Amino acid sequence: MTSFGRTSGLVAIVRRSLAKAPEDRYPNAEALARALEQEPLSGMSPRSRTMAIAAAAVVVIAIAGIGVALWKRQSSVVTPGNDSARALAALPSENVSTRPAPTPPPPAANPTPAARGTSASAAVPDGPRATIKMVLTGSYPFEVRQNGRLVREASVSHEFSWPSDGRLTLYSEDYFLDKQIEVKLQRGGVMRESAPELGEVYFKGNESCLILHEGRSLNLYVKQDLPRMASGWHEFQFKCANGATPPPVKVLVSSGPRREIDVR
Repeated sequence: MTSFGRTSGLVAIVRRSLAKAPEDRYPNAEALARALEQEPLSGMSPRSRTMAIAAAAVVVIAIAGIGVALWKRQSSVVTPGNDSARALAALPSENVSTRPAPTPPPPAANPTPAARGTSASAAVPDGPRATIKMVLTGSYPFEVRQNGRLVREASVSHEFSWPSDGRLTLYSEDYFLDKQIEVKLQRGGVMRESAPELGEVYFKGNESCLILHEGRSLNLYVKQDLPRMASGWHEFQFKCANGATPPPVKVLVSSGPRREIDVR
């Protein structure tokens, strides 16, 4: 065989080794070796024969390296154990921009007072509650009451916020004070009130008559000095030891000169 024939035979072996389709290539290195052995190389020098076999071996190694590189690249995209990646790869492509926007859920209805675990009367109204600022002063200590209930301890001045309409009472047992004031609720408003000034009253006449103030005994008798009391109308009764029954007396006490009343 000529040198050209030997060369064309080697070219055919190399081309088959580089075939694109796997079924067209040699199935393994042993088959490639047999093909090289069957190629008549008798006219070649030992050195040329060795170089031809080495070249064929390089081709086989290069093919194997390319196959390994392709396998690693494919494994990095979808690994055999990555089920979710395979599932995503199997999904058909879809244009996200053509998807309809998700419909938002309907707003939850406002829970009723019963659903919140409270009664309708206990519901908190919207916004700040209206209050009125109370400023109460006097020249002597007095309490603030509502319907007989103590609201503020005795003091010469009181300043507090009050949240409702109604009546408050300025009260002092020592100074015979029992004055009611009407409160009208006004947001941001201020109500100022003063306890009445003190005055004096004096009873003269039957010395055996015990003096009562609106039904309460003062343990004092006619012609004895009474304590000073808040200005205003006061009613007095009398119990006399000699059996006399003087009529009750209503007296307007003021901060001016002492009033003197004759008891018969």
